[in-house]
Amino acid sequence: MAAVRIPAYFFGIPFGLAGLGNTWIVAGRDGDVPTWIGNALLALAALTWLAVVVAYAAYALPRPRALVGDLVDPVAGAFVSLAVITPMLLAALGVAPHNLGVGRVLVDVFLVLTLVFGGWITGQWMYGRIDIDQIHPGYFLPTVAGGLIASAAASAVGQHTLANIMLGLGLICWFLLGSLILNRLFTRPPLPAALVPTLAIEVAPPPWPRSRSSSAAAAGSTSG
Repeated sequence: MAAVRIPAYFFGIPFGLAGLGNTWIVAGRDGDVPTWIGNALLALAALTWLAVVVAYAAYALPRPRALVGDLVDPVAGAFVSLAVITPMLLAALGVAPHNLGVGRVLVDVFLVLTLVFGGWITGQWMYGRIDIDQIHPGYFLPTVAGGLIASAAASAVGQHTLANIMLGLGLICWFLLGSLILNRLFTRPPLPAALVPTLAIEVAPPPWPRSRSSSAAAAGSTSG
């Protein structure tokens, strides 16, 4: 039986669930909602991430050309970064509060993978030929989302110098890519219908420095 093709943007499913779980946890710390809902969403995000990774690997690994095609695809390639960004967020939110040492190791491992992938795909964008109409807000994911989420995650596990470095990386990439993406949105034809939801990514980067501060406060209260 042939393996079902898993599109790269499926990695956005666990990423969205992890972000939703983070929202519930932050609200729960203020006593507005039960925190168990946030923890349940994180568990669901972890299971969904594992399912997507296994299914994607089952399809892509026996077909190296399909894997390479997704990685270098000027539209879909950016979404592959969520395969390593999501577990970094889950480790900071779901593992570190219970076992700081394990959480820190997981955050560091996936942080390095995020940096490697972000650097590699940025090189592909610079070296290859990309039509401006293929650019979309998902281009923020590998380096902007990767950098800012890495900052929040590193802060949550007590690595504040690393958190500041990653915050700077995320902000610099945001400023550089932001003008390019806005230029495409303002001056070129509308995004294809399938990519219209990526417009929500445009408003995502600004809240993350606040998320980093909340994670740091949570880590401090846990260690205390």
